[in-house]
Amino acid sequence: MTEDKDNSTTQITLDDTQAAQWAIDEAQHQADLDRYDVVLAEAAAKAGADAEIVALVVRLMKSHREAQRQWAISSETDDVAERIRLRDLACRDTKSDWDIRAKLAGMPATTLAGLQAKAVLVREYNNCSSGHATGYEDEAMAWSLAGDLLGLASPITTGEIEP
Repeated sequence: MTEDKDNSTTQITLDDTQAAQWAIDEAQHQADLDRYDVVLAEAAAKAGADAEIVALVVRLMKSHREAQRQWAISSETDDVAERIRLRDLACRDTKSDWDIRAKLAGMPATTLAGLQAKAVLVREYNNCSSGHATGYEDEAMAWSLAGDLLGLASPITTGEIEP
């Protein structure tokens, strides 16, 4: 589904191959989210000096997931006023989330738990999954490094992106 400036929508029909790839990408993203939950729970238990970093990342992930949920719900409705209301809800924490991300970028992680927490954000906010980056791009390197810290495969070694 695409959106015009006046909030009207145009339906896009996926062919079988695109629909299958979308389903695979969604399943992989859910698996990654599940892994992030495990990593963040373990990181919170052993954060020590990086407890604030881990707590801020947990807060951001909750906010981000809620925004994604609201956005997805808004895409399902034909009621323009309701779509706008839901998208406003989805975007309500954007400024504070940006502020937290900027704060985190300036906080050096001193433990593995802190590094892993920051790696969760790199993986969640930088989309280098299937077809979204090539191996020479900075985002792909960051995604690969974050995957190393989280125990997730690099998209280059899995063939999702070209080297």
